[in-house]
Amino acid sequence: RTYRMTHGGTFAIFLACDALRHGYQATIYTYNLTVFDPTWFVPGVDIAERLQRQREVKQDARLRHVTEGYLEFLRLGGRLRVANSGGAPLPREVAEFFHAIDILILEGYGLSEGTCASSINPLDGTRKIGSIGLPLKGQEMRIVDDQGEEVPRGEVGEIVVRGENVMKGYYRNEKATQETLKHGWLHTGDLGHQDEDGYFFIVGRKKEMIIRGGENIYPKEIEEVL
Repeated sequence: RTYRMTHGGTFAIFLACDALRHGYQATIYTYNLTVFDPTWFVPGVDIAERLQRQREVKQDARLRHVTEGYLEFLRLGGRLRVANSGGAPLPREVAEFFHAIDILILEGYGLSEGTCASSINPLDGTRKIGSIGLPLKGQEMRIVDDQGEEVPRGEVGEIVVRGENVMKGYYRNEKATQETLKHGWLHTGDLGHQDEDGYFFIVGRKKEMIIRGGENIYPKEIEEVL
């Protein structure tokens, strides 16, 4: 939430539902600073440590984490208008549910080697269900074949990322670094394609692809049917 002050300037409040020490949170808050350009930045309530103490059953900890964070947000007088999703493909039914209750949900994409955030559906502009959106400012993304050559729009290949956000390499693991960083591009291991508007879509992981009868079958396609 961003407020404009009476005598000039702005300040922003963001609810911290995850530990601020995590790289994703550090990235997102820094990005929000560049978007809203506040004069003051005040983090919201960081409840991660309290939730850690409250967790009793490991498998429901994440649900409680998010639920408690949202309830804390409501207690602060907030109203949820926009949410983002990442870490796993956003099911269509979940996206449609958020749309039905008048909340924008923006699916994005990133990985630790790329400082956790590389693309997202735009807040202002076209948003496509099932897409991870467009590259963030200062980053490039491509779909390439096994030789590292860019493939035509609509064709499936590996997603690669380039930008100042990309890591320098794995600590004391030169072999893994050489396999992942090639010619300045971070090879993610994720398979996807790009549509005619430049939006990216993930279909699966290279190691999880199933070949049957000469056809490539991706787990996400099976999950959508089920």
